[in-house]
Amino acid sequence: MGKNSFYNWVSNYVWAADNETQSGPKAYYLRILRMIYVVGRDLSNGQLNLRAMSLVYTTLLSIVPILAISFTVLKGFGVHNEVGPLLFSLFEPLGEKGAEITLRIIEFVERMKVGVLGSVGLVLLLYTVISVM
Repeated sequence: MGKNSFYNWVSNYVWAADNETQSGPKAYYLRILRMIYVVGRDLSNGQLNLRAMSLVYTTLLSIVPILAISFTVLKGFGVHNEVGPLLFSLFEPLGEKGAEITLRIIEFVERMKVGVLGSVGLVLLLYTVISVM
């Protein structure tokens, strides 16, 4: 049995079974087997690092809109000044750059005016925040 025929056999075995028609433990083991297969496939193709980098990139890009919405809501309650130290402690492992990032985020949020943002911008910002979660 060659390498390609083995992969084809495993692929057919794992994906041929319908997960909805399987019962309790069998469906659970089938899901685990599928997950192992996908991770192994991505590792062998070198795609796992690419996927991890895309998750990091998406997370870093989504931090600012999430914080902007959070700070805007907290600004309405007058509590936003207490969140600054929490951000400093969150980014503290990054050293000097962490403090700089925190200051930039706080500056951005403080300069943000909800009236200027407009309803369309607010809807898009909320959509971005919700889609990241």
